[in-house]
Amino acid sequence: MEEAEEQAVIIDVTTDNAPAVLSIMLKQIENADFVAIDQELSGLGNTAGRKHLDMDGYYKRVREAAEERAVISMGISCFKSSKDFVKAHPDMCDRLLFDCCSFNIFLIPEGQFHMDGSARRFLVAHGFNMNWWAENAISYARECQTDFMSSVVDGLLTSKASIVFHNGLLDLAYFYSSFYGSLPKLYLTFTADIADMFGGRLFDTKVICDKQLNWRLSSLEYCFKKSQRVSSRARNLGQPAALIRQNIPEVPADSLVKISVSENVTVFEETPVVGIHVCELMYHSGFCNAFKTGDCQHPVENHQMDLVLDVEESLRKRKETSGEQKDEPEPKKRFDFDSLSKSPKEKVSGEANGDMEPGEIATTEEERVKLKGIFNFQPKIKAAKSTERREVHPQLRGTSHFTIDNNKTYNLDFGLHSAGFDAFMTGYVFATSLAQLGRTEKEGRIQFTKSEGFVNRIHVTGKNDHPCNFVKSSTAKFSDVHEKLVARIRNTKAEPL
Repeated sequence: MEEAEEQAVIIDVTTDNAPAVLSIMLKQIENADFVAIDQELSGLGNTAGRKHLDMDGYYKRVREAAEERAVISMGISCFKSSKDFVKAHPDMCDRLLFDCCSFNIFLIPEGQFHMDGSARRFLVAHGFNMNWWAENAISYARECQTDFMSSVVDGLLTSKASIVFHNGLLDLAYFYSSFYGSLPKLYLTFTADIADMFGGRLFDTKVICDKQLNWRLSSLEYCFKKSQRVSSRARNLGQPAALIRQNIPEVPADSLVKISVSENVTVFEETPVVGIHVCELMYHSGFCNAFKTGDCQHPVENHQMDLVLDVEESLRKRKETSGEQKDEPEPKKRFDFDSLSKSPKEKVSGEANGDMEPGEIATTEEERVKLKGIFNFQPKIKAAKSTERREVHPQLRGTSHFTIDNNKTYNLDFGLHSAGFDAFMTGYVFATSLAQLGRTEKEGRIQFTKSEGFVNRIHVTGKNDHPCNFVKSSTAKFSDVHEKLVARIRNTKAEPL
C-alpha cells in the first residue's frame, strides 16, 4: 500500500483487463464504508434557461438529454476504514485512516447515441483519446442483465456502503438511463426510484461543503485542495483528520495511472490582489472557462487552485490582524461576472496596461502572447528580449503538467476529467467531511453522527439554495421498470451461493 498524500493511483479498466478486474472491484464495493462515483458524459444537452424552470421542467430537460446521450467513462473510488491502524496507533485514534482503491472504467454504449461537439472538444482538450477509447472501451447495453456494467450496478445497489457524488443530479440521471432503464417521465417518480435504489445512503459533497462546512466555493477541485489543507492543519493540531492510503491490488502495471496531488504553496511578501495575483474568475467561481478556451488574459500560474487558496488564506489573515472577527466565516458573495469583459485588460505591476489587444496576455512588459484557442494555439512573441519566457497555456505540450520560470511544476486541473480521479477527489472530500462533522461506527462502517440535514440531498446546478431531496413522497409511485429490476437484483443477492 502507498500513502496518498502525494499521489493518487487509478486503475484503468478496459476490455483487456475487465474480466480480471471485475471481481476485485465488486469486492472493494461490497466491503467499502463509502463509494465515490463520477462519470464522463457524451454531452449535457440544452442547458439554456434550465435554471429558471421548476423541478418538473428541469427534470424533463435532464431526461431528454440523458435519453439521447451516454456515459462514456465511470470512476469508482472505494474507501474502507482501517481499524487495525486505530488499534496500532492509540495516540492517533482521532485520525481516521481509509484504504482507497480507485477505478476508471472506459465505456461505450451499443447502438446509437449523441456526442455533443462541445463535449468532444472538452474531452480531447483534457487528453481523452477518442480513437483509443473506441477500440478499448467496454461495451454496455441498457437493461442488459449479463454484461460488465450490470454486475457493477448490482454491486452498488446491494452494497451497504454510502454512495457519494459531487454535483450529482446529472450523474444519477445518466446512471439510471445508461445502466438501469428508461428514465421515468415524472420527476417525483424518478426521486422515488433513486431513494429506493440507494436508501438513506446517498450523499453529495457539493451540498456538504456548501451547506454544512460553509466553504467559500464548492467546485470539486477547490473542495479537494481545501480538504488537503484542512486535513494537514488538523493533523498538526492533533484534531480529527482523515488519512488516505492507496490500496493497490495485483493488476498489470500498465493499467495503473499515478497522479501527483502534492501542494504548491505561495508566500506573499505583500497582500495579494484578486485580479493581479490570481485570475478573478478562478478566485470567485473555482474555474475559468476563458482560460481553457485560450481567451483569458491571466497567465497560467494565476489559475492554480493552490494559488486561489493561498490568496484566500492571506486575505483571511489580514482580516484577523486588522481586528475583524476571525471566527465568522467569510460571507459568500455572488460575483458579478458581467463586470468582466470577454477580454479583460490585464493589470501589470498594479496598473492597467491599456494598449493590449483583445485576446492578448501580458507575461512581461517586453513580451505578449496572443491566444487563439487550445486546438490551434501558436505562440507569437513580440519583441522578446530574452529566450526565457513563461508558458501561458498547458495545451502547448498537450498536457496539463507544465513548468514556469519559478522552477515549480504545476498541475493544472491535474489533467482532470478522468472520471476515476474525480471520483477519488470526491471520496477524499467526503472522508475529510466525516472527520470535520463527526462520525460514528455502524455495522462496521464509518458514518456521520448526524446527517439528517444532507443525506439524500443532491445539488441541482443553477439552483444552489434548493438541493434535490431524494425521498419517496406519499403521492409518488415507483416506476414499473424500477420495481421489476430492483426485485431481480435484491433476489439475486439474497440467493445462497
